[in-house]
Amino acid sequence: MYRNHRRLVESDTQPLKGPSVGPEAGLASLIITAINGEWDTVSEYNTLALMARDNGYNDIADIIDEINTEENKHIGQLQEILKKISPNATAIEDGESEATEYFDDDITWYREP
Repeated sequence: MYRNHRRLVESDTQPLKGPSVGPEAGLASLIITAINGEWDTVSEYNTLALMARDNGYNDIADIIDEINTEENKHIGQLQEILKKISPNATAIEDGESEATEYFDDDITWYREP
């Protein structure tokens, strides 16, 4: 599609299509906000667990790690809900497919041993 700064070029016959904004978009937006909140919480728990371990409170760090595992499950649950109700779910799935093409079956190359 060719454009100049003022209008679409005459040869462009298809209108631009943005994301869908049906009635589900509001709920999807709230779910995205919740997912972001969960990620923030996971980050806080990671920091808390590291600090507890650094100060010799391994038993407390273990409890925090368990809580953090539950927070990660919440993220997965919310992501699945988002895929079901988002008017842009197809784009999300397309993005997942494209990302998978970049990885081998073994994607542990980026993790520390």
